[in-house]
Amino acid sequence: MSTPRPTRRDLLLGAAGLGALAPFVPVLQGHAAPTPATRLVLFFTPHGTIRDRWLPTGSERSFVLPEILAPLARHQQSLVVLDGLNVIDDSVGAPHTKGSPLLWTASPLLEDQTFSRDDGNGVYYYGWNSDKSVDQHIAQSLPLEVPFSSLELGVRSGNNHPGHRTIFSGASAPLAPEDDPYVIFTRLFGGGATEQELRALHAQRRSVLDVVYRDVERLQSKVSTADQSKVAAHLQAIRDIEHTMDALDEGLCEGPVLQKGLNDNDMRQVPQLISAQWDLLAQAFACDLTRIASLQLTVAENDHTIYDWLGVSDEIHHLITHSTTPASLDALTLIYSWYAEQLASFLDRLAAIPEGDGTALDHTIVLWGTEIGRGWDHTFDDVPFVLAGGAGGAWETGRFLQLGGVEHNRLLVSVCEAMGVPTTSFGGTDPGSGGLPGL
Repeated sequence: MSTPRPTRRDLLLGAAGLGALAPFVPVLQGHAAPTPATRLVLFFTPHGTIRDRWLPTGSERSFVLPEILAPLARHQQSLVVLDGLNVIDDSVGAPHTKGSPLLWTASPLLEDQTFSRDDGNGVYYYGWNSDKSVDQHIAQSLPLEVPFSSLELGVRSGNNHPGHRTIFSGASAPLAPEDDPYVIFTRLFGGGATEQELRALHAQRRSVLDVVYRDVERLQSKVSTADQSKVAAHLQAIRDIEHTMDALDEGLCEGPVLQKGLNDNDMRQVPQLISAQWDLLAQAFACDLTRIASLQLTVAENDHTIYDWLGVSDEIHHLITHSTTPASLDALTLIYSWYAEQLASFLDRLAAIPEGDGTALDHTIVLWGTEIGRGWDHTFDDVPFVLAGGAGGAWETGRFLQLGGVEHNRLLVSVCEAMGVPTTSFGGTDPGSGGLPGL
């Protein structure tokens, strides 16, 4: 969000001229058309899960999603469900306090006096986390080819406290999510060119594509028979990109239509707020405004969300997680399966965006995680993670991996590698090296 933002006129003028021609330079040189960039989304939900209602049954490639993950069934072939990942939590801080920063940084809280807590046995002190989160490590390692190096979105994401923050640009440097969809809309799509200017620029981009198509078409009579099939493939690639551009430019990369009257302070509007944030993020990807993003759904520490739209209206989420009665477990199952529904709805959006030889979902990594394994005993063992999306072919999907106690650092290393950032270890808690075994 802190990256200086050019005006929309700057972006579209750049895309209309040399920027529109640049992707086809390799085509004219006889090389393959560029593949779409891989994108990353980190999705946080609080308070772990109920493992026996989350854990799939079956084998690695033939498995059944249980009740909590059932909403993701339509995207099962785009998933890698990860069981048996542990978060190393040897640091100061209460479970929810340190769990939130640990999730994506794998780095412990600093032992300073920024914050204090009385745990009943006396006062202890703790600070912010000691390093950056994996998304920011990737964003800082890759060249900036889009207007926004990353986007941090939230829904009732709390305040400036370690138990409410998951994304960090460095040690003691939290990045607060933006909870207000209207603010995100303005940052991404607000101001710039008139509709008439946008349509003129759209026509200019089409004209550039037509010129490129004719240039490549002329090559067909000048190359060998063996190379003619390659030229034909390039021509089809240009038309595919043109088709994608047509689909996007029907809205001229304007932002999605947001519901009026959204209030990020209204707990009852959580469903509408997360839907708006997903809409904005999907459109940002479609318009290539960013390639790295995160969405934080509520908070871990002192979470007072009441899920009355699910019929869970008698207790706040945090307190329900401290109970193992049948009624509490059923209420938690409703909440956690609703989380899965929210993820599935975002995957639907990505799958609807044509891109290259597939969709945006094929070229995206969506990593869903939480700060602890389960709520009632605050364990950091068997923390549930789900990878969704094709990851640009970085790994085979449609799988259920049972890992048996691997530290989650290995997963973060794999994400770095898939995003094109060579990495052997990640985070201050990392005792080993390499990516996730079997992924």
